[in-house]
Amino acid sequence: MCRHDWKKIVVTITVLLCSVPIMPGGQKSGTISANGQVARCPASTYVLEPAKCVPVAYDADVVVAGGGFSGIAAALATARQGAKTVLIERQGAVGGSFGPGMHFQKVFLQDDPNTYIKGAPYDYVKGEVTAITREFAENFFALHAGRKSCSLADSKLCSYMTLKMLKEAGVELMLCCYACDPIMQNNKVCGLFVENKSGRQAVRAKVVIDATGEADICRRAGAPILRPKESYHEYDSHAPTGIGIWAIVAGIDGERLDDSKVVEISWKEGIDDLAEVTCDGLRKLAPDPSLRAIKVQLVRPHPKVDAGDAKHISALEAGIRKYVIDFVERCRKHVPGCENAYLLYIAPYLCARGGPCIEGEYTLTMPECYEGKKFDDVIYVYGEAHALRWQAEQKVPFKWTDVPYRVMIPRKVDGIIAVGRSASCIPDTLLRICESVIYMGQAGGTAAALCVRNDVEPRDLNVKQLQKKLLADGFYLGDENRLAELGLRQ
Repeated sequence: MCRHDWKKIVVTITVLLCSVPIMPGGQKSGTISANGQVARCPASTYVLEPAKCVPVAYDADVVVAGGGFSGIAAALATARQGAKTVLIERQGAVGGSFGPGMHFQKVFLQDDPNTYIKGAPYDYVKGEVTAITREFAENFFALHAGRKSCSLADSKLCSYMTLKMLKEAGVELMLCCYACDPIMQNNKVCGLFVENKSGRQAVRAKVVIDATGEADICRRAGAPILRPKESYHEYDSHAPTGIGIWAIVAGIDGERLDDSKVVEISWKEGIDDLAEVTCDGLRKLAPDPSLRAIKVQLVRPHPKVDAGDAKHISALEAGIRKYVIDFVERCRKHVPGCENAYLLYIAPYLCARGGPCIEGEYTLTMPECYEGKKFDDVIYVYGEAHALRWQAEQKVPFKWTDVPYRVMIPRKVDGIIAVGRSASCIPDTLLRICESVIYMGQAGGTAAALCVRNDVEPRDLNVKQLQKKLLADGFYLGDENRLAELGLRQ
C-alpha cells in the first residue's frame, strides 16, 4: 500500500471521529481543541462540532464588533487613519441605543445646536465639545434643520447620519450579522467568526475592537470579567445593569387624556423570577399630540439579571414586550382619551446601561471619580451630566477625572481593545455616558490604527504617541500645566 493510500485512510478516520454524534443524555464524550491543547468535552452538556473550513469574508486591519456610538466612533477613527476596517452590527441599522434603540437623549444633543457645539453648560472644564463628538452634533443638526424634535424621527435620522459617515470613511459594513467567537492563536485574538444569511464566516484582523456593550468578544476569548453586583446600586441608582425599552403609542386624544389615571393603572409584573418590570405612564412626544412614549424598565436593582446570559435576555425580551401590549390594552379600557390607542412602534432590542465588562489592566472606580484621580495614560477627561447627577444624589463631590488607556486593555488576552460599556469600571454603569463612550470609541479606534501601523499589541502601544494624536484631533487631556506634566508640551 502506497503512502498516499495511508494518507487517505488517516483523513477518513479523522473525519469519522470528528463527526461522531453525541447522544442526548451523554453516552459518549469527545475532545475539543483550544489553543493547541486537547480537553475533554462533557457529553451531557456539550456537542462536539466537526471541524470545517470557514470562508473568509474579509481580511482587515481592524474589525469592530458593535455598531453603537462607541463602535461607530472607533470604526471612523481607524478607517480615517487608513486602516482597512470592518464594522459588524447585529441590527439592520447602526446607531445603537440612539438609533434603533430609540433612546435618544437631549443630554447629548441639546435643543439649541449652538449651545451644544460650543460646549454644554456643564462642560466648564473641557470647554468646546470636539473631535467626532462635535462632528456627530454638527451633522445631526444640519440634517435636523427645520424639523421639530421627535424621538422616533430623530432616532431614524441618527441611524442615517451615522451610516452616511461610515460609508464616506470607507468602513465595510456587515449588518444583520452576529459577531460570534473570536479567532484565537494561543492567547491572541486574530479576528472574528460571524453568523449571517451566508452562514458562518470569518473576518481576519490585526486588531479587534469589542464595542458590544457586554464585552461579548472578550468574554469568549477568555479574558477575566467583572460582573455587576447589587452593592453597586449604592453608587448609581441605575446599577447594576439597568435594562429597559422604548415604545410609541398612537391614536391618543391628547385633550381628553387623563395622565393621573395612566399613572394609577401602572403596575409591576414579575418576569421568570428574574426581575420585575414597570413603566411610569405615557410621556409626551412632540410634535404630534396623538403620540405618546412608553419607557418600560426593570425595577432596580435587579441583581439576578445577567445581561450576558442568552436565556435571561430572551426571557426579558418576551416579558417586557408582553407588558407593553398589556399596558396599552389597559389604557384603552380604563383611561379617557385612549379608546383608539394602539402600539405604533417598539424598539427592536432592550437597552442596557451596564452589564459584564472586562477586568482591565486598570479598573476605574466611582471613589476615584469622587477624588478626581489623574493618570499618566489619560485618554480623555470624564465628568459629564450624569456624573454631576450622581454627585447630587450621593452628596459627594464628583470631580473631573482622567480615564486611563488601560481600562480598554483586558488582562491575559492580546489583540483586542474594549471600548464603551465593555471597558473596565466599577460600578458597571460608570463609563456609559453618551458623550464619554464616543470619546472612548475614538481613542480606542485611534489606538488600534496605531497598533496596526507600528505592528505592536494594544497593551504595548506607546501611549504618548496615542495622546499626541488625540490632542491633534482636539481631545482635552488637561490644561497646559497638566500637559507639561505628561510630557506633551515643551
